[in-house]
Amino acid sequence: MGEGSAPGGLPYVSLIVVTYNGAHLLGPCLQSLVHLDYPASRLEVLVIDNGSTDESAELVRTHFPQVRWLSNDVNNYCRANNLGVREGRGALVAFINTDVQVDSSWLLHLVDALQRDARLAGVTGKTFLGRGPRISSTGHEAVPNHYWRDRGIWKRDRALYDEAAEVPGISGCASLYRRSCLEAIGGLDEAFVMFYEDVDLGIRCRQRGWRFRYVPGAIAYHQFHGTASDELGQFFVERNRLLLLAKHDPTLLPAAWGASHALAHPEGRGWMASFQGDVYRMLHREHQPAEVERFWPKIIAAHRWATECSWWQRLIAQARARAGAVMRRWRRVDPERSSGDAIRAAHRSRTHGLTWRLEQSGPVPHLIFDALGDAWTGGIGGEPAVVSQTAPVLSGHGAS
Repeated sequence: MGEGSAPGGLPYVSLIVVTYNGAHLLGPCLQSLVHLDYPASRLEVLVIDNGSTDESAELVRTHFPQVRWLSNDVNNYCRANNLGVREGRGALVAFINTDVQVDSSWLLHLVDALQRDARLAGVTGKTFLGRGPRISSTGHEAVPNHYWRDRGIWKRDRALYDEAAEVPGISGCASLYRRSCLEAIGGLDEAFVMFYEDVDLGIRCRQRGWRFRYVPGAIAYHQFHGTASDELGQFFVERNRLLLLAKHDPTLLPAAWGASHALAHPEGRGWMASFQGDVYRMLHREHQPAEVERFWPKIIAAHRWATECSWWQRLIAQARARAGAVMRRWRRVDPERSSGDAIRAAHRSRTHGLTWRLEQSGPVPHLIFDALGDAWTGGIGGEPAVVSQTAPVLSGHGAS
């Protein structure tokens, strides 16, 4: 059970830092946490170790005796954070990555925001890459093909995110949550291990009516993948994107499988094969067996298509799927567009570097592609599939 607010004072806060061979980052991180402008009597710092073999434990014992050291039984980021929540006493709980440092007023800004709005599950601040000026995160945002990213990532801080805002989720690298919310939803889903676990957390919180907020005054600095390689990060992002859909909307899995960015990686086909077992287990955990048996053949077909087709066929098919979604949106707004009337405004977009535009001048909408100066048209299908050329090569129809 967490401790509440002191009479007329501030709530008790547990700051949880998960580490794995991160001694070179842990010292500066903890230094920033023990010097927060927050009463020491209302604060605790817990370091959860995922099996480090470096000098992390000695560093904490020698230089930060006020910090609690706990050992996790397996190298799993989500499991470690859940352990910290169980062992902590705070009514509010912060997740902070080892490669993060925070300004002294960071926690006060976040606590103030949570106290002002009882509907908030969690809050986050403006997190910079390194010491700035580029942004690491100001919350989450959804992007095409069922991916998620940190809002504002890589952008320079030019007053773009100086206003507080509601966001669909918050990055677990430096955020503050209500314990009551974390306990109500069952904590982080340990099947994700790391990456996208915060996206899943946001979805589950919103399903229960909770909200998230971005607070620009709370400043943190993130080294970004300080202890995890870029390749390991990409592996888990690609895997967990599919787990997220398997958990929350498996009808999207076949199309998402064929649009995976993993297919552009040299090891991507092997990755995709390894994801099948995890996705299957997630489907069985979250859905009825009859539903799983209905989805699974489509997923296997999508996997076979995605791993056996050439990169060019995959790009064309992914663009077709995107354009089909555009057409469906158009027709919901203006059903007569499906009658064959010309669509005056062409839709232009990019799919994995392939530029295309969508036009309709008769009963069948067409895609007009432009790649390396050559354009061709193809009809739109509802599902991703191998595309065959349906019209001669046309010159001068490239989209910009």
